[in-house]
Amino acid sequence: MDIDILCSNLEKAFNEQSDDPVTLATIIDMYVSQINEEGSRDNKKEFLTTLLELLKANPDIVRNIGWDLPKDLLKFYNKGSVTVSARLNSNPIVGLVMKCFNEVALSGNPKECLLTGCELLSELTATRIAGQLEEEDEDNTEEEEENLGNQELHRDPVEFFLFLNSYVLFELIQTVLKRINSLYPSKFLGMAVSAITKFVRANIDDIFNAAFILRRIYTFCKSYIPPEMPKELLEDDKLKKEDLDRISADEAALQGQLLRSLCAFAMGYCLKNKPTKLDLEYYHRLRNTQCKIPEYNEELLSIGKRFYQLTFAFDFDIKEQFLSYITETKGIYKALPPDTEIPNEETRRAIGQVVYQLAYTYQLQKLTKLKHLELNPSGIFNLSGLHYEETGKHLYPEISMIDAIYLFIRCTTPALFSQTYSNEYCKGTARYWVWVAITNNSFKDLCQQMNELPTYIRTVFLQMILLQNCNQPNEETRMITFTLLTRIMCLMPEDTSFDFVLDTLLTCPFIHAKIAVLGILKDLMLRNCQSKQSLEEQLSNLDLQPKETNENENAKSSPPSLPPRPYVTVNEDRMASIHSVAIMTIQDEKTKGKDHHILILNFLNFFNGLSQVWDRNLLEDIHSQVASHYNEGTEETIPEVGFVKIANDTLKKHL
Repeated sequence: MDIDILCSNLEKAFNEQSDDPVTLATIIDMYVSQINEEGSRDNKKEFLTTLLELLKANPDIVRNIGWDLPKDLLKFYNKGSVTVSARLNSNPIVGLVMKCFNEVALSGNPKECLLTGCELLSELTATRIAGQLEEEDEDNTEEEEENLGNQELHRDPVEFFLFLNSYVLFELIQTVLKRINSLYPSKFLGMAVSAITKFVRANIDDIFNAAFILRRIYTFCKSYIPPEMPKELLEDDKLKKEDLDRISADEAALQGQLLRSLCAFAMGYCLKNKPTKLDLEYYHRLRNTQCKIPEYNEELLSIGKRFYQLTFAFDFDIKEQFLSYITETKGIYKALPPDTEIPNEETRRAIGQVVYQLAYTYQLQKLTKLKHLELNPSGIFNLSGLHYEETGKHLYPEISMIDAIYLFIRCTTPALFSQTYSNEYCKGTARYWVWVAITNNSFKDLCQQMNELPTYIRTVFLQMILLQNCNQPNEETRMITFTLLTRIMCLMPEDTSFDFVLDTLLTCPFIHAKIAVLGILKDLMLRNCQSKQSLEEQLSNLDLQPKETNENENAKSSPPSLPPRPYVTVNEDRMASIHSVAIMTIQDEKTKGKDHHILILNFLNFFNGLSQVWDRNLLEDIHSQVASHYNEGTEETIPEVGFVKIANDTLKKHL
């Protein structure tokens, strides 16, 4: 194709069709399609340069056709025009498209351009871009390879073009909003907020770099300036000053609500697939140890802190909103009956199943009844954790264990029914608040609060912690959460803790979960309940300064101390229950492999650890059963088989 002729024809069209915007827009659309199909990169660069000069020289024409140009300009963002793995400054077409967008934003009809920008942004999806890339020619040209130089970057093409498209559309929307003079600016801001939320909902599950979208939303919110009221309205005698002042105040309030809503939505929805390290950071701070934060977490944390600071500009009282969130959460479960009103175990189990569904059904009902703009609950919850990240202080240090447990259940159970409500960041924040409750309440109060909760709530809480941890890919998070689970089970009534372990050993499909709870049970049966102060030290893992007391005075005034007892006592029923599960595991012929041997090994370690308090006849039966399955004829295909034999020999010595 002859690019000189094409550019000349474009200039001629601007001159001859200046009074016919529809024809001119059609001509531009035709030329854009032609050059994208037939032109080289140099051709496209020359065409865009010519178009940019014409847009700059003809603002009146841009005012008439500006609304139609964005969709044509976005067509240049394709593999044939842009090298995905090259830096942006090595891609001249990227910059030219942005400059053309800028002219449209500055000179186009602001209301029409806003409508176009919102429409394009709300329809922009990673799925659609992936389909477009598949249709493009996969062969790279030599020219494309030359442009890479030594600046090759590893990018996901779909995400790269999604971000390029969204960046220019965000800039377009931001700029034209400032140019719209209206008595009701909230109407236009609402259009933009609606388009942004639709864009986020459609794409957040398909991208990795959520920080990019968060930065765009942050910039949008921070740079938004309420437009001035049109002069003609101020000079209009038909409108009273009182009416104008009232409308202006109402509009300011509405715009503030919209921006607060967008901030909370971004903090809740953009982080839904990003696990926070907040609970790990708090744990390490308690231990005075170093917590390593991955680079991508640092980036998210940085933009999250900026959102936290931005809330102050919008009169966003995070603590007030968080306390309302706690009240709402407790309201979800307030109709549940206490243990005393439950007639039998079958009813108790049925109610427990209902508990899993309550937060999910509540959210669905809330959506159907929503009549006004609301702050995203997940965003509020995540901001409550970001308060600690930013200030080093807890937003609500006096949170009770009961509140923390209900928050955890609310944040984790909806994902069992719909991935739409799965929020990894909220889960980490929920664990953080459980840690805060444990370390900021006395041992006596914690135990009392645990006793106040219905049995089925305690059980659901323990099961959700275990279930979430079984699916936890990060090893450090998994280990620290098992530590948290141990601390919680120390506070639970011992029947609840033991029944939870037994149920896990019988029904849980995850071998590593069975291994973990078996280790926890051994610990609880061996460790004695100590004094309140020393147990608090254990729970918080803090080197607390001891209170200044006179030991002699304490000895005189204190009554004789009770004999030490473990957190979970060993009795005949509990020994028989664990024994039965162990025998079933040893005799299980269907389950094979390394994990099965490891589970048997952990059962043996459990019995070896408790051999001094366990029934001798039961231990002899365990030894005999293991010996019949692991003997001289058993081939040691993996080391764990040998370890089982050694552990069983150790058990024999105890006998």
